[in-house]
Amino acid sequence: TLSFMDRLSVAALVVTIMMLLSAFSTAYVYRNMYVMRDVEAAFDASGNVLIRKAAVKDFLGELLDKVWESYSERLEKRPYDPGFFAWGVQYEIRTYILAYRLTRDVKWVGRAVARCDHLYSYSDVNGDGIPSWGNYNRTYGNPRYEREGYREFGVWDGVLSTALMDVVQAVLSDPMLNSSNRLREKALTYLSLVEAIVKRYHDCWTPVGSEMGYYWDSPSGDVVGPVTNRFAALGIAELKLNEILRDPEYLERPERMARLFKFYLRTDDGCYVWGYKLGTSHLRGHKPWRHRLRVPYAGLQARDSLRERQSRKTSANL
Repeated sequence: TLSFMDRLSVAALVVTIMMLLSAFSTAYVYRNMYVMRDVEAAFDASGNVLIRKAAVKDFLGELLDKVWESYSERLEKRPYDPGFFAWGVQYEIRTYILAYRLTRDVKWVGRAVARCDHLYSYSDVNGDGIPSWGNYNRTYGNPRYEREGYREFGVWDGVLSTALMDVVQAVLSDPMLNSSNRLREKALTYLSLVEAIVKRYHDCWTPVGSEMGYYWDSPSGDVVGPVTNRFAALGIAELKLNEILRDPEYLERPERMARLFKFYLRTDDGCYVWGYKLGTSHLRGHKPWRHRLRVPYAGLQARDSLRERQSRKTSANL
């Protein structure tokens, strides 16, 4: 029997899988979209999750197998596509980890690790010794994003680092997974990669006053200003680094970015709103789907700040 929060996770997982499939299996998605209706009927009398009257494990397995097949085919045809990595593969990796947490089937961890290995092997295609999944040219990049210039994107490095950290956290926090030398070595390898990526962006920073600031979306310069989902992507990855390493260095900048985010919050009809780019109207160029990056970031930062305050208070009382 799953808890209430696990039930919410199941719903989020199904939505994520549907989104993953939409790019490659549109007809399949349309045939199955009705599973999101009648949510109350998705639980039996004992509180077990049922989807289309089938056990959630079986249903999710069917969907995730479709994702694996579609994404593997695409990666075989085009092994390096940083746009697809950022807006496809990172969701796939994170979905596999959520599937493992819900089903305890190590098959999903294996698939997450396989994708992480792919990202790792293509983390320095320009050979400069600095890890990044940049959009370098038509061969090593995606022409869809050519309008922003061939460059490295902080938001891509951020979301991909977050996916890697999801795997790191899953392995190191799970006694069964952590007991595997192979998985532990993989996790530590990904951890080192993410740490190198985040540390690089420490030099790609615009301060705002003495207590706020944001990461650039390109190591080459502050080309777009404070676009929340872009700097928050790196902030999420950095907070996850702190959760593993407990190094206050990885709290300093996320905390400053959170202050900047809070500074620009406005109220509209009783709700907090903010612009896609901080300092602009939340109605201009509004893209609600981008808020998914910002809300987890704000929540993670608030939680870690509370932990730090509690730790300081405990230390003061000793």
